[in-house]
Amino acid sequence: MSIAERWRHWRRLAKSRLPYVRRREYAKLEQRYRAITDALGQGLAPCTDAAITALKPVNGLLGTEVAFFVTYAPTPALKQHVVRHVEALLSTGMQVVLVANTPLRAEQVAIEPALLDRLAGAYVRDNLGFDFAAWAHVHALLEANLVGCERLLLTNDSIVGPLRAGQLEAVMTRVRASRADVVGLTEYHAPRYHLQSFFLVFQHRAIQSNALGGFMHEVKNLPSKELVIDFYETVLSDRLARAGLQLEALFPSMAGSVFESNDTSERWDELVDNGFPYVKTSMLEKHWNNPRMQALVPAEIRDSYEFANARAAKR
Repeated sequence: MSIAERWRHWRRLAKSRLPYVRRREYAKLEQRYRAITDALGQGLAPCTDAAITALKPVNGLLGTEVAFFVTYAPTPALKQHVVRHVEALLSTGMQVVLVANTPLRAEQVAIEPALLDRLAGAYVRDNLGFDFAAWAHVHALLEANLVGCERLLLTNDSIVGPLRAGQLEAVMTRVRASRADVVGLTEYHAPRYHLQSFFLVFQHRAIQSNALGGFMHEVKNLPSKELVIDFYETVLSDRLARAGLQLEALFPSMAGSVFESNDTSERWDELVDNGFPYVKTSMLEKHWNNPRMQALVPAEIRDSYEFANARAAKR
């Protein structure tokens, strides 16, 4: 960590411990509160109201390990880091159901035939509600197909990796050995404790629980990413824990403060050093020219990453 980064870290930590709410933070909270109350009064549509087209429908029961992979597709071709990640998941023996949230017409989205053949299912969905709405929508479509599923992974295109050979296999070995009902990679303690949603594995007891099914059935097409975080990501862990399900983060927070417990942004390089197989797209772009980022992310991944494309369309 550079001197400048250490100074920023110390300054944020000091401010987080001040006994008052600063004006700028108050303005942010006020804006978020307004957005929440507006959303509550809008009579928002359920996630299943979005148009969805099967490029490859799921036929019959799915296997014991299934991934629902959600990507935002602003252009006809899938992003290269998405293709690479999907192929890595397939190599672990997991079945992958791909869901592309997109402003394009379904017939415009092009998935390479060789990849499409290897997918358990592929769906193109209107770009509504972000990743949680897409996960919940495909869960509603395929709930009956998950009868024999032992592990259901929810993941998305906000992470790039795996960065090294064997890392994803090592993670899945730890997941399979875990006695927890819900396994995430990382945890965050603000605004309330939760497993971060970019990689969540539900084991058999969680898959069959009323807590998960009930939560999925309630998901709406929320209009902003901030509201998705407030309504769904930070709430899901609490709902599952209160239902008696055990949660585990494979990479527990290294922070000394609740306010700086987001390791994927505050300590992304330490995470990678500790065997974390991914880097967030936001961090890759923010630290694109950082020597540490260049050293930790293999050149072939950086060279194929569609930086301009990722910048072009807001999620």
